[in-house]
Formats: sequence, C-alpha cells, structure tokens
Amino acid sequence: RDIRDYEVLVAGGGGAARCFPALKPLADALNGAVAASRKLVDQGIARRTIQVGQSGKTVSPKLYLALGIHGSMQHLAGLRGAVSIIAVNTSLHAPICRLSDMVVQGDACEFIEKLMDKMMCNPHKNT
Repeated sequence: RDIRDYEVLVAGGGGAARCFPALKPLADALNGAVAASRKLVDQGIARRTIQVGQSGKTVSPKLYLALGIHGSMQHLAGLRGAVSIIAVNTSLHAPICRLSDMVVQGDACEFIEKLMDKMMCNPHKNT
C-alpha cells in the first residue's frame, strides 16, 4: 500500500534516525504507515518510496506525526493536504513547528518509547 493511502503517517527525520525501526510498531498501533524525510532516505535509513516532500510524495493524512523532522521547505511542500500535524522536535524553532497544530519539545526517540509504553500499558517499564 502506498503511504498516500493512509489516514495516519508516522514520519521520521534526522532526529529519529537512531530509532527509526521503532516507528513501524507505533504506526501499526495507530493503523498508519511509516514515512520519512529526505535526510533519512539519503542516509540509506529509509526507502525512497516512503519519502515525503517535493522530491518524494505529497500526502494528505488526517494525522501526520513528525518525529525529529526539521521541516525544510521541500518537505513541508509535501504536507499540503495534511489535516493535523503533531511535531516532536528538540527545537521549537524548527520550521515544522510553525506548520504544526501541536508541538512537543523533546527527543523524538524518547517520545516514541514513552508513547508506546503508555499505549501498550506495559507495567514492566518505568516512565
């Protein structure tokens, strides 16, 4: 299935490079798909088929969860149709934050771990 067909996209950028494999279980839990920025594609971490942006795909999900994505002009051009954008970024000055409906300041990988723990109600993890 193409990423353009999903209502929920869990997208990773440079700030989520070290935990990119963790995006798949999160996307699955949200009945969504994994997407990526060009930075991760260029680094060989993600496939070009899931790249969002001017040189990738233009998407219009109901929810775009941007994890560690800085938000270059080219990437933001691919989000024209997104209904809601939630950004998780260490910098509140990242361009993605200006376009987002909600911003969480913090490390994307830590956010993913904590969110998955809460969603799975894992009593064996300390949060």
